[in-house]
Amino acid sequence: MHFLKLFFYNQYVESKRLKSAPAYFLQSYCDCHAGKTVCPSENAAFIRNYSLFYAS
Repeated sequence: MHFLKLFFYNQYVESKRLKSAPAYFLQSYCDCHAGKTVCPSENAAFIRNYSLFYAS
C-alpha cells in the first residue's frame, strides 16, 4: 500500500512540475489499467516512463 501511495504521489508531483500532464492523468491511469478504456495518447508516454522507472 505504501508503494502505491508513493507511486501516485511521485506522479502527481512530477505532473505538477512538468505542467504537461493533464489534470485527469491519475483517473485515466486507473481507468486504463482497470481495463475500462484505452489509455489516452497524451498519457501513454507518461505511463510508460513511470512503468519503466519502477520496473528497473
